[in-house]
Amino acid sequence: MRFVAFGLALAVSGLPVEGAARPLTLRRADRAIDLALQAELAGDVPGARAALLALVSSSTTSASTAGRARLRRWLRGLDARARIWSNEDDKARLYADIIESLAPFGLSRVELVWDAALVEVPELRDIRDRQARIAIHPDRVIGLDAEMNEDLLRQLARTFGRHGLRIEFPDVVPSVPQRPGPRVRPAHLGTYWYRTPSDAPFELRLEVDATGRRSSGPRVEVEARASYILKSPGPKGSSIGRFSRRRRETRRDEAAARRFALHQVGVELAQAAVVQMWVECLRQAATADRFDSGVDVRSN
Repeated sequence: MRFVAFGLALAVSGLPVEGAARPLTLRRADRAIDLALQAELAGDVPGARAALLALVSSSTTSASTAGRARLRRWLRGLDARARIWSNEDDKARLYADIIESLAPFGLSRVELVWDAALVEVPELRDIRDRQARIAIHPDRVIGLDAEMNEDLLRQLARTFGRHGLRIEFPDVVPSVPQRPGPRVRPAHLGTYWYRTPSDAPFELRLEVDATGRRSSGPRVEVEARASYILKSPGPKGSSIGRFSRRRRETRRDEAAARRFALHQVGVELAQAAVVQMWVECLRQAATADRFDSGVDVRSN
């Protein structure tokens, strides 16, 4: 696949300055990053780096500012990964570090490295199938009606299932807060708690708040916040990863704005959990290899 880096270099070796060429938009920058990652996975890190540097130096106008910033951020990660790739002794640890470096650039890019890890780390697939189960435990989920809550759970399950992981949802019961006075919230905005325990090797302590709203004329801005702690079971379980994100959406229909904001934050939540579980599986594979043990390796 070394031809990929050559193709990338050829594509950006035209004008020395931007001039009449197209500006370096975020779309073009992402396309260049995808090609550079393919070259990197093929072992041509110097070629990928040289091609991206050429693209940055030839994009000089203000219209290319965002694209240049994105490529420079990728190049910083590329330089860090170049040192990681040189360590061939521990494949599982190598791939865990690479995936953590790629995580801010999206699940689709991380997936390329994960697929390579499944091939080069023989025990990884078995660890994933045996250990990659998460039970969702909400610490605080407010501002959702029953349909929105179901959509969020379905979104999490769909994303996990698509990537070979399993997620467990114990029975759910809504607990609607009763507040006296004229400012009581609508009855459908409840807090959802799980009633039954789970024996999954990991748990995800979830918080979602979609109650934020602000009116501006005929339109309503809704803010949805989501965060979690991914950990081993029990009150003293060790932490594996954290995530937090917020999304705002403005529409004339408040329910539609809240539903869309929740969908956006749910996508990022699910993808972040998948990446952190992959890293955990690789760490377990590295530990199992180091101690040459056939027993299950728990995260705690």
